[in-house]
Amino acid sequence: MTTTIHHQIAINATPEQVWLVLADLDRLADYDPVVTKSVVIGQTHEGLGARRRCDARQGRFFVEDVTVWEPPHKLQFAIVECNLPTTGLSHGYVLELTAAGTTVSETLAYDIRFGVVGRVLDRVIVRGKTEQGIRGFLAGLKATVEQSQPPRSNDASAQ
Repeated sequence: MTTTIHHQIAINATPEQVWLVLADLDRLADYDPVVTKSVVIGQTHEGLGARRRCDARQGRFFVEDVTVWEPPHKLQFAIVECNLPTTGLSHGYVLELTAAGTTVSETLAYDIRFGVVGRVLDRVIVRGKTEQGIRGFLAGLKATVEQSQPPRSNDASAQ
């Protein structure tokens, strides 16, 4: 049974400004509190087929491929190797321009390993930790993008 989680956050920046951070595959560790190291592996640093390896807290790691690359609106990854208790994990982001900036929506989907025991662990532990990680990631993305950009103003006289 697949677990699907949705979260979103408003960021005071344009989709292009958010994309610059989100699509810089080597930068994930700069704003995701779970990831300790992120490095592109292979020759492709952007676009479909780009691959990165991420080391995470507690000895976890994952390798993921870019499966959707539609600047500056849509980015998606599929985990191809990991030591997480999940299988078939994918996560994607949709960036939508709003009057206040950009809404970033994340959808993450995974199946849990270990059969019935895994499903119980998912309900008791894994899903909660995953949700906490997503919230931390989105908050870190927001802070990183907003700190690197001048404030966005809807006031035409400020331009």
